Amino acid sequence: MEEKEFHLLDYWRIILKHRWTIAAFFTVIVVVVTVGSFLAEPVYRASAQVLIERESPKILGLPEVMSLNTADKDYYQTQYEMLRSRALAERTVAALDLIHHPEFAPREKKNPKEQTANQPKADPQPALTWLINAFLNRVIIEPVKNSRLVNVSFEAKDPALAARAANTLAEQYIRQNLDLHSRLSQQASEWIWQEIRDQRQKLEESEAALQNYKVAQGIIAIEEKETITPQKLAELNSDLVSVQNQRVEFETKCRQADSLTRRGESLESIPEVINNAFIQNLKAQESKLVQNQAELSTKYGPKHPQLIRLNSELDTVRNQIKSEVDKIVNSIRVQYQVVQARERNLKSAFEAQKTEALDLSRKSVQYNILKREVDSNSQMYDRLMQRLRETSISTQIETTNIRIVDRAEQPQRPVRPKKQTNILLAALIGLSLGVGLAFFFEYLDTSIKSPDDIEKELNLPFLGTVPSIKIPGMGKKSTVDELVVLSHPHSNAAEAFRLIRTGIFLSTAERPPKTILISSSAPFEGKTLNAVNLALTMAQTESRTLIIDADMRKPRINKIFGVPVNPGLTDLLTSNLDPAQVVQSTGDPHLDLITAGKNPPNPAELLGSVRMRKILAIVSERYDRVIIDSPPLIAITDGIILSSITEGVILIVHAGKTGKELVYRSVKALQDSGAKILGIVLNNLEFKDYPYSYYYPYRSYHRYYQAENPETSAH
Repeated sequence: MEEKEFHLLDYWRIILKHRWTIAAFFTVIVVVVTVGSFLAEPVYRASAQVLIERESPKILGLPEVMSLNTADKDYYQTQYEMLRSRALAERTVAALDLIHHPEFAPREKKNPKEQTANQPKADPQPALTWLINAFLNRVIIEPVKNSRLVNVSFEAKDPALAARAANTLAEQYIRQNLDLHSRLSQQASEWIWQEIRDQRQKLEESEAALQNYKVAQGIIAIEEKETITPQKLAELNSDLVSVQNQRVEFETKCRQADSLTRRGESLESIPEVINNAFIQNLKAQESKLVQNQAELSTKYGPKHPQLIRLNSELDTVRNQIKSEVDKIVNSIRVQYQVVQARERNLKSAFEAQKTEALDLSRKSVQYNILKREVDSNSQMYDRLMQRLRETSISTQIETTNIRIVDRAEQPQRPVRPKKQTNILLAALIGLSLGVGLAFFFEYLDTSIKSPDDIEKELNLPFLGTVPSIKIPGMGKKSTVDELVVLSHPHSNAAEAFRLIRTGIFLSTAERPPKTILISSSAPFEGKTLNAVNLALTMAQTESRTLIIDADMRKPRINKIFGVPVNPGLTDLLTSNLDPAQVVQSTGDPHLDLITAGKNPPNPAELLGSVRMRKILAIVSERYDRVIIDSPPLIAITDGIILSSITEGVILIVHAGKTGKELVYRSVKALQDSGAKILGIVLNNLEFKDYPYSYYYPYRSYHRYYQAENPETSAH
């Protein structure tokens, strides 16, 4: 069995089938919405446009005091929520005095039995809560995209109230913002005053601590000392280094002189002696005298007065040189001692200055700590005083980042109800829900409803459709009605049986089947009616046709043809009678009948016996067509047994009643028994519930015949 594929025609069939359900649902919704729209009291909407700047005007540059974090990305969302806040709604309700407005005044429940003279007054809080909720339900906040504007709207039945409420809400929003800023400024001022008092006390305590430290340490101008002391220390260090260099120099000279003296060498090799100008002159005189002495010694003897005088002068010059050398050496020794003494003094002064510098540094550390604390407290105190002055001024100036751009005007037309829109939506919704309900009903309906269901879901040949047989003017059905091929040969039903007969003849490529079993899945699907009328249509082709009523449990064909039930098939199966002995006439020369006979206790065994096979073989030789009416296939095995010994089976399905699962089981049982299914006939189909193409052939035939024979047409 194949899975069914839906097409547009299938959807249209479902809609057509449930058209009255769709129409009823559609009508009810449209009528209800239309009546409600016309009876509903009109509602008006007024809108005021408000500009919300991202930052407050910086008149005094005091965003810290105002505590506004306007740079926050959620700032605007916060403002929108504030516009919807209950606090703002309460302010607006009070400003509009809505408690006494007839549109908002809460309806008091008056119960004379409960109200007494001593009964306390009702708590106004629940009424106010209800009023705020009712007010907020009518407030609409709509930010204008890509701007800092927001539309503040209000809906009311009174257009004047709608405009007044929208404007009052915007005004109270600005007033609330100003009050918030004012409270923040006031709180900031109070906080700053407290901080000033605390800071003043800290400043006084730090100044006192600094002064006490200066007195205790004897500090007058520590800043100057901090500047002078390092300079002195540097100068002393420089002088000490210079004196040490001099001392080393003189010490070296003294050691050189002592070394020459110990070795007995002349001290004239000392650089100071060599570089002395006076000694150089004396050396020049000595050299000249020595030269003169050498010259005179060659001329005169040692006792010559000139030579004696010259020797005396030479001794004098040499004594002077020696005396000068001694003086220079003594001068070096004296200078060395002086430099040593100066070095000792400078070392002592340097150490003293160093000690003083360390002591000053120690005092300076603590002094600077106390001084910085004083400076810090003083700066904080001055800053707080400056902010206090700014806050005091900003408290007196009312400034806000919110203002009304366009005030709300009294609306001329209501926004609700939108009658045309409501009716159109109701029509659309009603139609959609009606169609949805139709498809839901169709989903719940699992029966075989159309030829497409047979071909697509059962994958079996479809032999034809038998319309619902309703003969005009006949009243309740009679036995004549079931022989529709005879009683109304030109009706749609009769033509349907002829089409089915043609389908049976063409169902096989070889010769048409002789023995045909007519059955159904369940009772009351029309198998007997179809068997009788198919037999009649085959007999009308002048084919010798035999119809056998094999439904031994509930035989009915004898009633349709008005013949006795006995003798019948039961007598034929339980005896050696020839089939010709139980055959009865139907009135048609080409159609004979074998009734079911009396009800046997074991019909399944009889139908499955060898005798039944022999009987079918005999009648197949004597008749061109043998139509067998059997019991339903489900729950009774008679039909399954007969299907295995016949040449073909036609399954009758009641349109819109027989479930798909039941048909599946019947087909499966027939296939398991090896039966050859010639096809399925869809019986009792209401053509008006299906597309025109399903019954167009029958209607065309009916119109054609009616045009030819108007007086004989019955259907």
